[in-house]
Amino acid sequence: MRKQLTVIVLAVGGFGFSVVPATAASTDNISGMFTVHFPKAGQQNNVYPCPTDVFCGVGSLQGFGQAEFDVFDSNFQPVPGTNCLSFDKMDDITLLGSTSTLALVGSGTLCFPGNSGNVPPSPSNQDYGHPGFWTTLLTVDGSASTGVFSGAAGNVTENFTVAGGVGIWRVTGTITRL
Repeated sequence: MRKQLTVIVLAVGGFGFSVVPATAASTDNISGMFTVHFPKAGQQNNVYPCPTDVFCGVGSLQGFGQAEFDVFDSNFQPVPGTNCLSFDKMDDITLLGSTSTLALVGSGTLCFPGNSGNVPPSPSNQDYGHPGFWTTLLTVDGSASTGVFSGAAGNVTENFTVAGGVGIWRVTGTITRL
């Protein structure tokens, strides 16, 4: 009887000590390239159908697949004595065909080589864009990120170059996903 009682106590007591595995965070190196194609008649609209009032491009995020890069809330301010503008902005990288968006916030500087930012358009409007570049240090906004990026943290560097009718974003960095 004593053996049987001990076995029952151990069996019942064992249920109270179950182990729940913790969710492990994963760290990912982020690398992606996105392209915007401007129409030949001017630079007011992107050839790719962006959401209203959004500057965007398409490409891919390594390890995640095809994605859209959206730029929001740019507030450009001249940098005195330079051919540059400073700005604060928000970017989203949304994986196409999913509900996953990596939300990024940060600031940077847009510069035009030489005096190219001040060159007037040609009378026939046949010029095809002036060169420019920016580098932005971005922080992941985990509370605004969704899907596989929900709650993520980390930092991303964005480099954007434009010349003629093509602009290219390159993003690199490290994020930790929960």
